Amino acid sequence: YFIDETFLSMPLKTLKAFAYEYKREINLQFQAMTHPLSINNEKAKILKDMGCYLITIGIENGNQEFRKKVLERNVSDEDIIQAFESMRSNGIYASAFGMIGLPYETRDIVFDTIEMFRRCKPETYGVGIYRPFLGNKLRDICIEQGYFNPKGDTYNYPDTTSVLNMPQLSKEEIEGLYRTFFLY
Repeated sequence: YFIDETFLSMPLKTLKAFAYEYKREINLQFQAMTHPLSINNEKAKILKDMGCYLITIGIENGNQEFRKKVLERNVSDEDIIQAFESMRSNGIYASAFGMIGLPYETRDIVFDTIEMFRRCKPETYGVGIYRPFLGNKLRDICIEQGYFNPKGDTYNYPDTTSVLNMPQLSKEEIEGLYRTFFLY
């Protein structure tokens, strides 16, 4: 499993050389993760040929404006949907990953993420609750906005809980949406 959120961001020439060496020296099926903007049909074909059977694509959040302004990810809804289609059309299972409980997020924005997952039609998917990790710009925003108090932070964040206290989306709402995300 290639755990690299930008696995396909390498130049096409580099990917072709890597694919050749991988097949020649290792030749094992694998899975990887990548960003939607790094995917095109040519790269998907190369991945399939070298043994990729599943790719996880980071949707992160289903609201295009929120992705751009808060996450600083300038990727359109259409680009995300096309990335999933490129993988499917080349015989690679596409998995989606998203987050909820992000700073400034609202219940409606969480449902935009749910809707984006529906539109992408991933074979599998995962969702996580946002964590304000040290060194992350969003952590600084959470502290500035009073959503998170870093005093006594153990950096040990249980998977099913939120550590943010936001007026527009409470910890309880985030945790409830996390528990029911898959039902939607």
